[in-house]
Amino acid sequence: MKSKINELNNLYSSVLDNIEQVRRCMGSHHIDHALVFLNTHHIKLDNEIVRIQYPIPTILCKLNGIQTKIGLDLATNETYIGFIKFTLTKEDLLSFNFEALRSFRIGIYGFYYYQELVNFDDLEQIKLNASRSGESVLHIKTRISSIKQIENIIDKMTEKKETSSQKRFSMISYVCDCQQQITIDTYSGQCPICGKDSPHKRKVEATCSICGRHCLKDQYGNGECENCGWQFERDEESLEKARGISYPMLVTPTTAREQFKKGLPFKATFNEFINGLYFYSEMQFEHDNIMYEVYFEHDEKIIFCSSEMIQEYSSREDFQNNAHINKRLLKDIWHEVKNPNFMQCG
Repeated sequence: MKSKINELNNLYSSVLDNIEQVRRCMGSHHIDHALVFLNTHHIKLDNEIVRIQYPIPTILCKLNGIQTKIGLDLATNETYIGFIKFTLTKEDLLSFNFEALRSFRIGIYGFYYYQELVNFDDLEQIKLNASRSGESVLHIKTRISSIKQIENIIDKMTEKKETSSQKRFSMISYVCDCQQQITIDTYSGQCPICGKDSPHKRKVEATCSICGRHCLKDQYGNGECENCGWQFERDEESLEKARGISYPMLVTPTTAREQFKKGLPFKATFNEFINGLYFYSEMQFEHDNIMYEVYFEHDEKIIFCSSEMIQEYSSREDFQNNAHINKRLLKDIWHEVKNPNFMQCG
């Protein structure tokens, strides 16, 4: 059984690597999407269309409001690695961005209607014919030969979002009630399959534990305050008592309340930062435009490093008393440190 599992994992390995590349592209555009496995589809083998059954990793999303499937196949060659399929109404067809697919041979079809688009000089007539057909739902499908082609289509069909700060890919992932693995851009996102709100949507009335203003939490007690910027989770007070930190902010609620009263930004103390290290094992901060990391190696040894240096410490006390930057003790220059927090994934 173990050898069979390894064989299947190896079989899907390269396909899932391709899926991950597409999902990163989705993340860079902040597109809510789902990863599913289609078990039945049609494929052209030796000029014959056959119906086959094996799981095909497929991303479901909406591109420019159009329901989209991106499937990456196991049966591939130099001209085919998968497909993109759009499902739309006849009204959507008339405004569809065909420019994103200009270099492809496209099939436009419904249950009864089928038309292949090769020469884009025929586009307007084909759109007119399709809109006059008896179909209520139409599909546009094309074969894909590279991940770059998929990324180009996503780029052309997605409006760029202006963000005040760089957002990390896969901000929120969860299994929806429809049993699909979903990745969404914001807590207020919806499942692209069934349309249900994210379970992390902030809709429970609450009072911020730092500034006392009105805020919203999700059903698990997590949320953020639009007034003071505090991000909270349901066990923040007990986590402060047990570990001397909060999560995901790191700075404890007690320290945060003091900083808010003084009009200061939230920032963990040096002691809270070390508490975070013993809770999370990997920490980071910025000093003089250089990013520094602190983490455990072999359970006991503490590594303190940047692109320009590396230091080793044997214990909490050793690190707390002797860690330094250019011979200046870290504990003495902590007021110069920026953004001390848990290490973020790339």
